[in-house]
Amino acid sequence: MSAFRGVAPVAVILVAGCPGSSADRPPRDLALDVGRVCATELVEATSASPLRATLQVIHPRVNRIEGLAVNVTLSNPSPTPVRWLGTYAESGSLALEVRDSLCQAVAPGPPPTPRVDDGPTNWNTLAPGASVALAFHGWVMSDVLPGHYEVRFSGIPSDEANTDVRSAWVPFDVVAADGGT
Repeated sequence: MSAFRGVAPVAVILVAGCPGSSADRPPRDLALDVGRVCATELVEATSASPLRATLQVIHPRVNRIEGLAVNVTLSNPSPTPVRWLGTYAESGSLALEVRDSLCQAVAPGPPPTPRVDDGPTNWNTLAPGASVALAFHGWVMSDVLPGHYEVRFSGIPSDEANTDVRSAWVPFDVVAADGGT
């Protein structure tokens, strides 16, 4: 029998946060090394959407950041269907974030030309328990130095009900400033 019977669970996730001054960070032997990139902190999960996003980096070591390829799975663990806007969800420059080892954003490529939301076009319904896969490649057009980076799905653009659906930060390395993937 659980000692926590009758106690409501609280969802807490471990996410990476940017380092502050050394006085703000715990001693190195107390810090958790979760992504090699940024200091960690505990925060409460706050997404209002029932959708969940999981991101997978296809090749965790790339020669150029332009070779970064990721798959994102949007899933609906709720008991009701969820409507979501696909117009910009498949645009890496709008739906993904990349940051360097100092937690500085890496500029993506240009966003797509805006389209008018006419109501039905590009709106999808995800059934309870269902998921959909999105693939991204070549959306970062900035040159970056070799180093450690992280990427995450940062929400469904222009979809007010699902704009805060985020994945965890996932690390990857750029190992050379020139060459192919």
